[in-house]
Amino acid sequence: MMDTPFYFIGIDIAKLKFDVAVKKSAKVYQHHRFENHPQGFAALSEWLNSFSDKPLYIVMEATNVYHERLCEYLYTAGHSVVVINPKCAANFAKGLNLRSKTDKADAKLLARLAESYVHEFDLWQPKGNNEKALLRQLRHLEHLKAALTKEKVRLQMLLDEYAMVSSERLIAFLECEVKTVETHIHQLVKQDDQLKHNHRLLSSIPAIGKTTACWLLAILGDGTRFKNGRAAATYAGLTPMVRQSGTSVDKRVGISRIGQSDLRKILYMPAMVFCFGIHKDSIYSPFVQRLLERNKLAKKAVIVALMRKLVTIAQSVLKYQQPFNEERYAKMCLDKA
Repeated sequence: MMDTPFYFIGIDIAKLKFDVAVKKSAKVYQHHRFENHPQGFAALSEWLNSFSDKPLYIVMEATNVYHERLCEYLYTAGHSVVVINPKCAANFAKGLNLRSKTDKADAKLLARLAESYVHEFDLWQPKGNNEKALLRQLRHLEHLKAALTKEKVRLQMLLDEYAMVSSERLIAFLECEVKTVETHIHQLVKQDDQLKHNHRLLSSIPAIGKTTACWLLAILGDGTRFKNGRAAATYAGLTPMVRQSGTSVDKRVGISRIGQSDLRKILYMPAMVFCFGIHKDSIYSPFVQRLLERNKLAKKAVIVALMRKLVTIAQSVLKYQQPFNEERYAKMCLDKA
């Protein structure tokens, strides 16, 4: 086997523990299990010292929030860290026709995947503390809003007077919490100069309101996280999927949906309003009409296309630190989705 410039390491992480596999040669791996807490991280560092003759290239899956602290720890230690969508590993396992699935086997699989795609992955970059707080609070806000909507629907079906009064108290509490969290989110943005500046830039884009701008800030960052708009749209799962085979199959089958779902949820309503609602005659109108007339897309497909366009525009605004300008972005809005 040809010597490699790295030790390729796969980490299968869970809430309480994580399994680590180091690929030493074609079929030789070294495995160890650690606790998923700071003491376990320190034990991992001590164990990894025996592989100090080469740099480490570490791959793990995005597993809820369980991977975040370990990523930051390894990044701070100066290691190359990659965080992948779990579907990547699952599809890689299918391609290898693997039948067994254990934590140890998954760690080995990730190490093998790291070696195979070392030049394909982008290295993980940490978010700022305020960016992380912003994303977590926005998700908490969405949870509260969903609970509020659910309870309002439930109240309409209650017949017991005591239960109705209790439900009304819960609704009042949730409404108060929603307002409190919204206020806290906007204060968080105002207190950070960079977030405040970038929020102002994003708010200059038609269809992007205050809350949507906060979501874009939390996910796109300052514009350096993605190399271009297409990369940002891919991360959001908004890029189209094409199926082509020979002369009989050549069609689009929707969007990938592989990626960050938050942006898809938050952008749907603004895009719908600017496609077919009260703002249908905005700067995006030529873009929407071209899709309807030339490509004969369904209305939902046009909405999704505008969602993708909004992400690419937002990425451009952040990257070049310039507010939205109708003349400057007119060509972008008329380009193909």
